[in-house]
Amino acid sequence: MDKNDSSIRLYLFENIENFEQNLNEAIQSLDEDAVHDFRVALKKLRAIFIFLGKTEISDVSFSNQVKKFKKVFKAAGIVRDRQVHKNLIANYEEILSADFNVYKLFIDQQISSSGDDFILVAKKALLKLNVDFWNEILMKVQSIDESEVLQGALKFIRERMEKVRRILAEESQDYYQLHFVRKVVKQVRYIYEMRMSFDWNTPEHQTHLEELKTIETILGTWHDQITLLNDLEKHMVLLSQSNNKKTGQLNILAQLIRKDIEEGLQPLKSGYLKEYNWFKGLK
Repeated sequence: MDKNDSSIRLYLFENIENFEQNLNEAIQSLDEDAVHDFRVALKKLRAIFIFLGKTEISDVSFSNQVKKFKKVFKAAGIVRDRQVHKNLIANYEEILSADFNVYKLFIDQQISSSGDDFILVAKKALLKLNVDFWNEILMKVQSIDESEVLQGALKFIRERMEKVRRILAEESQDYYQLHFVRKVVKQVRYIYEMRMSFDWNTPEHQTHLEELKTIETILGTWHDQITLLNDLEKHMVLLSQSNNKKTGQLNILAQLIRKDIEEGLQPLKSGYLKEYNWFKGLK
């Protein structure tokens, strides 16, 4: 790294290192933290490529790079969802004073199966995402000036936040809209975070970074609960088709998850609108 590197190159360096380190660890052990941290690093890298494509501050297309991440990202996401589901079930067991051992065994089987798939995909990905691949990307962004990054970041953040505002202004949002909102809020936070290594580094800027993370947490919890509910309902259908009558506790669990989803989303609109108004004045 060079002291004159742009925030883009610095952010790329940091997350390339995190990507490689955690992907290798995830392949070795399917460690929950490694799977999570690998996916976060990959999301940040993808956000940079999307940012460069949307703002046109680079005359080089990064669409091919994004495509190379798709399979390994998706495969890791399936593993991650199952791991989170197992942890959520353990929490609900305490709340309901119940045990869902059969369902947890089902989740364990899913983790094992999806983990095998992930390892195969990840090993292939490592062959493509090698040192030459990353060096080529770093070279492509070497000539980008920080003033261009600033203007591009302001444009990107404002446009993306306006898209989210319009969706949340509607009376209700469906699964696909909330999934889009979750994805875009992450992209906004990553690009904002990227520039905090330069002049967006005051206590006020840090406060609003934390507020964005709070919004992400609301949406992340929603995602974890809704995907758990979808999987649980599929499992219950399979049980009913096999004439298994032991679905009473699972029905109670499903009802509680639905309640938690509804209550968990309540602070979203007001919290987002507050941040939207602050970010409109970002300079």
